[in-house]
Amino acid sequence: MDEILDIIEKLRRKNDTLLEKRFKNNLDKWNGICAAVDCLEDTQEAINQYVDFPFPSSYGGRYLYIYGLLQALFVQQNALMATYKILLNKKLEFNDKNYPELKRIRDIRNDCIGHPTGRGANQLIVITRVSIEKEKFDYATYQGSEISPVQRINVNPVALIKAQNQGIKNILEHIMKEVR
Repeated sequence: MDEILDIIEKLRRKNDTLLEKRFKNNLDKWNGICAAVDCLEDTQEAINQYVDFPFPSSYGGRYLYIYGLLQALFVQQNALMATYKILLNKKLEFNDKNYPELKRIRDIRNDCIGHPTGRGANQLIVITRVSIEKEKFDYATYQGSEISPVQRINVNPVALIKAQNQGIKNILEHIMKEVR
């Protein structure tokens, strides 16, 4: 079991005792924390599979892997924000000041699969099909009627996973220390 799943298991044990008593009269929060922790675990399992499974040879399979990974990373962050809000009663934000690596992952997801044909005014974003490999892919940003891309960005999915794991681990450890 990896570090993230270990911390999630500790949080579950805390749920079974302390948190159940804390939220027994607030079913919305109890259901919310249970769903958020389940989602943290489920997305970690999906992220681990990206690393463990062989990378597809077909473009369709490659796109599915990249889309799935980016969505799993994004959803995991959302589950962490919900966990943080419920347990610490504070808003967790991923921005350039706090957790810039996690914000970067959100931005890449939004660029590539969140809103690629409407990311900004007259902006279009495409993953460069021939660049897709397990440990890298490129995407290009086009502006208006320009033929050439305005920007090309190289992404290393394995590096994103490592950055996400570190950020998630740090925040979960903080939550565990704060929850009493």
